[in-house]
Amino acid sequence: MRLGMIVRADTTGLGNQTWEIWRHLKPEVTIGLDFSRLPDHLPQRREMYPGGHTIWTTWKGVGFNFDNPQAYRMLKTCDLIFSVETFYDLRIPKMNVPGVLYVNPELFRGYGSPTYWAPTDWLIDHLPDGTRVVPFPVATDRMYQKGTGFLHVAGRTHDRNGTRAAATACHQLGIGLNTTHQISLPSMQGARQVGDVGDYWDLYQHGDTLIMPRRYGGMSLPVQEALAAGLTVIMTDIAPNRRWPVKLIPGTHGTTKTVARFAIPTCNVHVGELKTALRTIDDWRWELVDAQAEWVAANSWDTLLPVWQEALEDAAQ
Repeated sequence: MRLGMIVRADTTGLGNQTWEIWRHLKPEVTIGLDFSRLPDHLPQRREMYPGGHTIWTTWKGVGFNFDNPQAYRMLKTCDLIFSVETFYDLRIPKMNVPGVLYVNPELFRGYGSPTYWAPTDWLIDHLPDGTRVVPFPVATDRMYQKGTGFLHVAGRTHDRNGTRAAATACHQLGIGLNTTHQISLPSMQGARQVGDVGDYWDLYQHGDTLIMPRRYGGMSLPVQEALAAGLTVIMTDIAPNRRWPVKLIPGTHGTTKTVARFAIPTCNVHVGELKTALRTIDDWRWELVDAQAEWVAANSWDTLLPVWQEALEDAAQ
């Protein structure tokens, strides 16, 4: 099977995700997106895709097609085209080539009629019929290092990851919180922003505990990476967070609007309960150690690559 893949070369979640998929699937055709024409773009790291075979094309935003016509021509030679969230070029779903979009429900708006995969079964009833759950693996070969202290990774919109709750709990307890994000965060008491960490796996040297009281979301790359790095993870008790070996904290349920065409269920963590968990962390942390190691082993690329390969073969037929 001749696989074509669209990748990003920045340090966004999508960039790191496509990087790892590319490393493990080894597509025959790689189309690299250059976002340097977009305002406030992150540095474009073409060295993420070595070998000199990537076809680069600039992208100017939603509604625009690839600037490099070779990218479109090469994708037409493939047996299957794979991308995450969107194909970036409105012509691709109309090609006579099977396509797979790996989507998250909270960002889904509909993109024609390719094959759809989702990383978890969270809100899968809101995705097209036949959407296949294909878990996203952990790259256990990366050089993770665990540090000390408390760490939080902020979400881009709607305080998705519960940043204010995490900062408030730490401030009220008088403990520090290292935070990181792709863009600048507003100043919050109790939170210290971590500078550029380079590669994503370097982030986890800034803590031994990831406080991640997410308000909503399906897959979480930072949670999976933190588990691989050996950090203890604290999350809000809302689906699908129960799929990970983490400490779950109750909260108040509601809904929010995103780009999706339906209301997204949310959960705002109870800060008091979060503070209790932080105060008593040495009493319960050990309870998660074995389950965490088992989860990482069962969800590594070594374990799940055959699942991906079988799903790709099915999609190409």
